[in-house]
Amino acid sequence: MVRAPNILVAVSAFFWLAFALMGSTLVAGVAERVGSVNVGQLEFYVIFPLVVVVSLALSAWVGTKYPKSEWLQVVLSVLALVLLLPYCTMSGGGV
Repeated sequence: MVRAPNILVAVSAFFWLAFALMGSTLVAGVAERVGSVNVGQLEFYVIFPLVVVVSLALSAWVGTKYPKSEWLQVVLSVLALVLLLPYCTMSGGGV
């Protein structure tokens, strides 16, 4: 059954893509006010969520092409969903 892992990947990718879009807006706002953006901020708010989305998309592609590797989709999706809470905490200032 390939549909359930693909749905899990889509939900995880949706949340991480939303964080990437919010991060790009935040980085654009900082660049507008300050003039330059710290590389660490760019990596944390934009690049890291996009890397998660790309890895989820690749796992969906591999899981669809090779149905015996559905476990990869499930593991990466659950890991991505679990990482949402620490990421939200850190992106909100740690409080």
